[in-house]
Amino acid sequence: MTGRQKMTGGQRALIGFLYQMIGLLALRVWATDSDAVNNTELETLLALIRDGELYHEKKDIDGLGRRIGLDHPDALVLQQFKFSHHPERYPVTPDVLANICQGFLREVQHWSPKQRNITSYRVITNRPVSETLRPVMERPPGEREHEKFTTPELRRMLQDIEILEDLDFSQWTEALKHFTDEYGVEEEEFEAGVSRLIGDLAKHASVSEAPPIREEDLIKIFRGYDRPRKLTVSAIRSLTADEWDWIKDQLGLQGKPVRRQLLAKAIEMLARPTNCATRLWKSSSLIWWAKTARNWTPTPERRQKQRDERRKEQKMREIKEQPGKEAMRLHSEKQACPRRGNLKATDRRVKPWPVPARWQSLLRCRTV
Repeated sequence: MTGRQKMTGGQRALIGFLYQMIGLLALRVWATDSDAVNNTELETLLALIRDGELYHEKKDIDGLGRRIGLDHPDALVLQQFKFSHHPERYPVTPDVLANICQGFLREVQHWSPKQRNITSYRVITNRPVSETLRPVMERPPGEREHEKFTTPELRRMLQDIEILEDLDFSQWTEALKHFTDEYGVEEEEFEAGVSRLIGDLAKHASVSEAPPIREEDLIKIFRGYDRPRKLTVSAIRSLTADEWDWIKDQLGLQGKPVRRQLLAKAIEMLARPTNCATRLWKSSSLIWWAKTARNWTPTPERRQKQRDERRKEQKMREIKEQPGKEAMRLHSEKQACPRRGNLKATDRRVKPWPVPARWQSLLRCRTV
């Protein structure tokens, strides 16, 4: 008896279906991040998804991308997913690609002419391209030829098809995890959200109802409510930009205001050894503010205000050193304000401008 049980056809089909669903979800979240991948062909597909719509099991096609625009209205990109437990043993050969193209032709032959506005085809797989097929695919469209593509339809499709190879489950999962981390999704919430998304896709596929896969729907399933905000530094900074600008104008600052306690915490963390890299990464907002603090320069108005404060402090010290002059100054103030009674010099200071309570903590800050 062998130590490893042989996988049945149903298990292989189920895993291939999971690969297809997780892959489509990953493509959807990858489309929201332009720096997520470094692959020209994949970036082209993601650009179409970003500006259009993505469907799962639409018209018996694994994945269907529909472009929305004036130049190619309702242009379609058909996607086929191929998974193998032993990708190195079973690369994508000319025979395999020809069978995939024949499958595309069978699925679209009952479409109406209006529905056949297909611009390109994509094969998405964890398999590599074979050595016999790679030279064919490296040629530019219009110059590709192979003996397996005999009919005019197959030869035409060979010019419009591209293979996105070596994409496995780990890359799909990492893309989804990165997407949910930006919204503060915990590990348990992530696992539950992926399970629910797979269940929803399978349910819609069973009744041939394929709504578009949208970013807002994905994050709603993970977080449990509509329109959550990202918990990244850039997102928070953009959301609170108007409030910080208001504080900056009220204080007459030139740069971004920073709370003193936050700045001290950032400098303390930057002074720690390099083995605290993970903790520093999680506090990237502190790092950004602390680094920019080094380049802080006061405005001309603030310089003048500082000089005036220093002169005032110097005069106060001189008055304290000469008690006679202090008594004369207080006597003259008393004579100048006979109706106010015996006011002290400290009572004549201008009262501070009233500030809402929610801004009190924010006004105790400096500029960077």
